[in-house]
Amino acid sequence: MRTEMLWDGPEGPDRIDALARALEALGHSVAVDGPTGDPGRETAELLTRRFRAHDTDLVHANAWTAAAAALGSAAEQGIPVVVSGLPDGLPRQLARFVAQRCARLIVPGEQNVAAGRALGAPRESIRVIPPGVDADGFAVDGPALQRADHPRLLSVGDIGAGSGTDDLIAALARVPRAELLVAGGPATDDPAVDPDADPDLARLRHLAAHAGVERRVRLLGRVPRAHLPALLRSADVVVHVPHRAGAGLEVLEAMACGRPVVASSVGLLPEHVVEFSTGLLVAPASPVDLARTVRMLLSEGPLMAAFGIAGRDRVQARFGWPVIAGAVERVHREVVPERQPERAPG
Repeated sequence: MRTEMLWDGPEGPDRIDALARALEALGHSVAVDGPTGDPGRETAELLTRRFRAHDTDLVHANAWTAAAAALGSAAEQGIPVVVSGLPDGLPRQLARFVAQRCARLIVPGEQNVAAGRALGAPRESIRVIPPGVDADGFAVDGPALQRADHPRLLSVGDIGAGSGTDDLIAALARVPRAELLVAGGPATDDPAVDPDADPDLARLRHLAAHAGVERRVRLLGRVPRAHLPALLRSADVVVHVPHRAGAGLEVLEAMACGRPVVASSVGLLPEHVVEFSTGLLVAPASPVDLARTVRMLLSEGPLMAAFGIAGRDRVQARFGWPVIAGAVERVHREVVPERQPERAPG
């Protein structure tokens, strides 16, 4: 099968390339293109030429803007379009156009099915495939960031309002001896960036000082992805407690590194974390409950180890790229039957 994979949005090229490589390992021919830009005549003409040049069987758009740009050109050539993700920021009328005309809509969790239906996607066209994780790069074995002899909590990702980082700093005052590393925000090692001017970092510094834990909080700024596995492996517990829905990749990558997790019960996190098996769930915006949960987990070494083992197993079984590619391939085969060998003239 010849697949044209388009991206244009929050799904970065590294994740799209990972899926493309995993599909190629299953025998697909995949061309990755992006970002596609907004729908328009020039974009449509470009995609039409691209699809013809690649003799495309199927278009897989990893963003709804890319799907909107591709649907017209693909329809002219009888090429089905599969769409992944949710229509963040897309005008509702355009989102409905995509939902109603794509051959399949892939959403990351069961809770997202209703959103697809609300946009007019037929239930029979919606498939649930969770986010993929590089279980080779994010693994238990490997270098770990140096640490002192006291408990380490780690938060990775967004540090803005509603990210839960404020709650974690407030909770730290009730978790004796523990240090907190926060990886998120601007790249503090970039000479072109002034971290002191960042309002989120400034807010977190103020909160840490007000809670009396400023000596136990380290704000790392944005950490390059290549360094994340070593950082995750250095943590005793990875905490991700946003107030709002999100993909939850931070939790999955922590689990892939064998780390126990504490996560808020919002978005896809309850689908990722099996409570009392791979980690614990807490209500969002609840620093007191968060502190109690973290203290309990830190006091139970065997439980932490069991969570880490189970989390790693869960990622490999359900979220590793080979598993995700197999699920995506099954969706592709639903709309494009396998090509039959061409017969020799005779």
